[in-house]
Amino acid sequence: MDDGRSHRIRLPDRDNANLFSHLTDWKWLSSMIPALAETLESMFGGTVHLEAKLPEHIMRMIEEGKLHFLTDKNGEILAEVFDERNKIYKQVRLEEVVVNDALLPSLQHLETQAAIAMALAKIDQVDRAVRQLGEEIQQDRLARVDAAFDMFHQACYIEGIRDRNEYLREALNEATRAKASLVRNFMQQERLLKKGGTKKSDAALRAVQDLVAITNAVNVQTQSHAVLGEQAAAMYCLRDFSRFIETHNLNDEDTLLKLVGSVQHQNRPNDLADKFLQVSTSVEKVVSSFELGETVSPKLIVGSADAKEHSTGKENMQDEEEKA
Repeated sequence: MDDGRSHRIRLPDRDNANLFSHLTDWKWLSSMIPALAETLESMFGGTVHLEAKLPEHIMRMIEEGKLHFLTDKNGEILAEVFDERNKIYKQVRLEEVVVNDALLPSLQHLETQAAIAMALAKIDQVDRAVRQLGEEIQQDRLARVDAAFDMFHQACYIEGIRDRNEYLREALNEATRAKASLVRNFMQQERLLKKGGTKKSDAALRAVQDLVAITNAVNVQTQSHAVLGEQAAAMYCLRDFSRFIETHNLNDEDTLLKLVGSVQHQNRPNDLADKFLQVSTSVEKVVSSFELGETVSPKLIVGSADAKEHSTGKENMQDEEEKA
């Protein structure tokens, strides 16, 4: 399989293992790839000795003690197999075998390197799988906020007050759960950013995504509570958001620029720092006004055209409630 990047052909793990097990078998290598065997012999040299070629049934009889070898006066084994009466039972064929002390360790080293390479490839596959899983989980978190925002916009078009309020509360609950998950993930990505490393850009991108989604979730919370006539609950959401901003120093331009600057250029959002500073200032003003006893409409700055379009429907909904 061509991996498409290094332009090298990759074999499946089982084929790799079989190939390198064969490469350590000198007999197989000599018969199947003689050119490679000759090259290795010329590189590493070696000594030649003779080995007996015995059929399996003869070997079994020797192991059982029915046949045996005899030695000459110098103690060397004769090239015949003798029976119990010391008569020649079978003559032995001899074959040349190359013994190379340097070649076998080299092949074993090659096999070890191949095993290490296969292990590293497995680790790389696991790393890609973990990254993909993390991206899928992140998309699930962001999708929950999108769902809550969409539910709020749909509620603007529901004429029945009871049905509309029920839909608003469902959007409110979805936004609250999504916000809690996003806040925790933002804190985790913030810790990864402080550690640095090769995944700093990924952590920064997810932190930026979390920050935008948290803002949208708070937007749904505050506007839903406001439409439902629950101003105290809406202000609680804004105060909580304000504490989150202060805790992570997100009302500081340098902090935001550093966060956005850590994202790779192709994924870097435009003007995010300025827009979030506007949101932060707006939240602070609304909270301050409420604490002074003023009646306020807790509404965050919304930059998208869709949100502006739906804001008209929301104001009409509020007018209908006042008439009711």
